[in-house]
Amino acid sequence: HDAAQKEDISRLVQGEQTEDRWKELSGFSVIYGPNNKYSHESLRLAQLIADELLQAGFKPNPYHAKDIRGERRPLVDVTRAVYTGEEYVVMRNLMPAVIVEAGVIVNPFEEKILRQPETQRKIAETIDKAVRKYFAEIKPIK
Repeated sequence: HDAAQKEDISRLVQGEQTEDRWKELSGFSVIYGPNNKYSHESLRLAQLIADELLQAGFKPNPYHAKDIRGERRPLVDVTRAVYTGEEYVVMRNLMPAVIVEAGVIVNPFEEKILRQPETQRKIAETIDKAVRKYFAEIKPIK
């Protein structure tokens, strides 16, 4: 699960704790490597996963695109919260690869929801559905 910058967390823990107050630090993100050998396939997989998460009622997280220290991640698709990343798993993989951050665990309201087995099951089933769609539409990789 996703995190956030210490300054933003410190700011949000001050004062009355409401779900609305933490809204900027909530939602899912999907990251793919633009320089991965299979970047086009990885982007397509990221889009399918994001689409399924949206259809299942999950909200996208644009936080990492903010112009603040430690963020400024390139946001490829704001409605789907698809970012590019340099993480080893998405850049050096020998197959299409993405990272799915299903929520922001530092958000106490979202953490409570993410701990629920039914939420975890819904996330897993949603990602599984997207992966199945991906494999149904692609040509075999050579």
